[in-house]
Amino acid sequence: MRHTLLAATVACAALLPAVETPVRLTIDAERPLRALDPAWFGSGAEYYCAAFAEGLKVPAAVQAMKDTGIGHLRWPHGTSALWYFWDAPRQSYSPDWVKHWLTSEDFVAAGAALGTEPLVQVNTYQFRREGFKDFEQSKVLLAPGNIGEGAKYAARWVATAKDKGWKVRWWEVGNEDWVYWSGRQHASIATTYAKAMREADPSIKVLAQGFCGSWTSELVDNHGAPWTEDLARGLKPGAVDGLSVHCYAGGVIDGRPRPLAEEAAAAFARIGSSCDEVADLRPMLARHGHGAMQLWVTEYNLMAKDAKGPGGLAWWQHLAHGLAMADWTGRLLDLGVDRLAVHDLAGHPVFELVDLVHKGSMKDPRLTAPGLALQAFTGVRLAGLLPVACGDNPPRLSGTYHHPELKQEVTGSYPAVGAWALRRADGGLRLVLVNRDLAAAQPVALAFAGAAPADATPVARLRLGEGLALDATNFGAQRLAWVPATTTWGAVRSEPLPAHSLTVLDLPR
Repeated sequence: MRHTLLAATVACAALLPAVETPVRLTIDAERPLRALDPAWFGSGAEYYCAAFAEGLKVPAAVQAMKDTGIGHLRWPHGTSALWYFWDAPRQSYSPDWVKHWLTSEDFVAAGAALGTEPLVQVNTYQFRREGFKDFEQSKVLLAPGNIGEGAKYAARWVATAKDKGWKVRWWEVGNEDWVYWSGRQHASIATTYAKAMREADPSIKVLAQGFCGSWTSELVDNHGAPWTEDLARGLKPGAVDGLSVHCYAGGVIDGRPRPLAEEAAAAFARIGSSCDEVADLRPMLARHGHGAMQLWVTEYNLMAKDAKGPGGLAWWQHLAHGLAMADWTGRLLDLGVDRLAVHDLAGHPVFELVDLVHKGSMKDPRLTAPGLALQAFTGVRLAGLLPVACGDNPPRLSGTYHHPELKQEVTGSYPAVGAWALRRADGGLRLVLVNRDLAAAQPVALAFAGAAPADATPVARLRLGEGLALDATNFGAQRLAWVPATTTWGAVRSEPLPAHSLTVLDLPR
């Protein structure tokens, strides 16, 4: 496995110390790299999530969730999808703390309020047996002998969605099924489910599960990269329409507390390693006849252990977290991922894009630092991704992290500057620039491969993080925010990028 950053639009290989020579970035605005699905970015909400359920009743909270720019909503979302009975939500798994049981109708209404498309997960862990009101009595665990019954239960949901006009085009079979099944077993499950579901509605598209899990060390030993290849071998071409994978990364080395700057550098390096895994998927799928299959990252976020944090996880939600998430989003788009979904929209203090109940409130909802930073890509409607070429020998940085698969500390390198050029839906151009250097400004020289804008061309500049500490958040009296400025192309094309900052440049069409 590779442990250096792969980026399609910024291909920089040499490992050199930072220098004062500007990083030359050349945009080819005449040759689109690829089109972007209008609903390419999304997030998820669990059926029992109180923050999400209550937030839908408050206009300010609804607007904050819309401000994240999500285009699709995944539900009943994540592991909770494997506890959910679609036709009797109140019979779903319900610990004492669960006070909400969102129905399909509730989620469809939520999608309409948020302006999102649905991605619905069907249950591959258990299905419901009629005649009982209690979860424990009504559940039937999926097993090799009753996969057909589980598929029929899912197909009835598809038929109901069609009959009621819910307009669900994409369905996902299971969630992280590598926890319970081998790759070939999931191939059989996904094939059986997809066949039954398509009989209920031939227009739908179906995602199978994939494994991209070097973030979960206890399962790497049992599965590793071969899990998804075993799945690919077991699937016939066309059996499903896409693959759903999850990517988590963290820089924390257990038992060795480090300054935030070191943890953030480790996160940048760790994200590069995670992207290596994603980059390997398409060639592997193509080898087994699945070249037309879509690739979705249906969950991604930073996840680091901290015994003092919620659920034993580090509660970051600060500028460093936001920069890393924006950077990761650009890298995944570089790799041709069709859709991305951050885990999650609202509710989980460690992961949420909108804080409605922890440090924010329903009446004063706050986008978290990742929610703000991701607006670099989601704040406007995008039509496509354009190529950006990086000059020779740009500076590179490094970070050290514990790699779960290798079970040792790994030092990964990454370019000091990340750059993405995006065609806006209105025909204009958006440039997203991240300075991954946490200590110093990085000089850049922006240019175009063809006709360049005149120096007097107006440019709307947005910047996040300039002059702020890495642990700056959007809570309390402090308001982490994008700082707008009106400038010209002549002024910004050679403007240094401040340390640990995110810069957006909007040019007219």
